[in-house]
Amino acid sequence: MNPLLAQIIFGWPLFIISVMISITGILNKGYGLVLLGTVLIIPYTLSLNETRTFYGFALLIPLLQLGCAWAVKEDNDVWAWVLFAP
Repeated sequence: MNPLLAQIIFGWPLFIISVMISITGILNKGYGLVLLGTVLIIPYTLSLNETRTFYGFALLIPLLQLGCAWAVKEDNDVWAWVLFAP
């Protein structure tokens, strides 16, 4: 697959969809939606991890969203938003 085409498909559009799904999950207290947002953001973070600037740090984004899903499941809205903020 062409790298530009892969970036167009798995890049910003999927990132924006993932963020909207995760916000919906936090607001509706549905940790399944936050987990779906985590799965959708993984291709973007893997491509972002290949750059020198974000090497290693980009992998923290899905981990923080997993923590956000855990906080939503435990009904802790403050921690959910704190872990989702980065």
